[in-house]
Amino acid sequence: MTGEFEVYLITRNTGISARPSSPSPGDMDLHISFVHRELRADYRVCATAASNLARDWVRRRWSDSITIGFDTELTDRLERIPCEQLFLYP
Repeated sequence: MTGEFEVYLITRNTGISARPSSPSPGDMDLHISFVHRELRADYRVCATAASNLARDWVRRRWSDSITIGFDTELTDRLERIPCEQLFLYP
């Protein structure tokens, strides 16, 4: 076991989409990774939210033991980052 894990969105048959659309449809989506020691969480995030999250992460120094990274390598298995809308505005 490598310590990696994936988070899946589980929904009941409620008619709610299991893959929410981007809160900023004009933005490109990015892959964001959070790594803490051997644990890793990967998500999909719009470029605006990614930029604001990264800026806030550097400014506040939330944690020195967690690193974040961005790239454009998206897969269908990546779910949107929770609370993505909170990072749409600086």
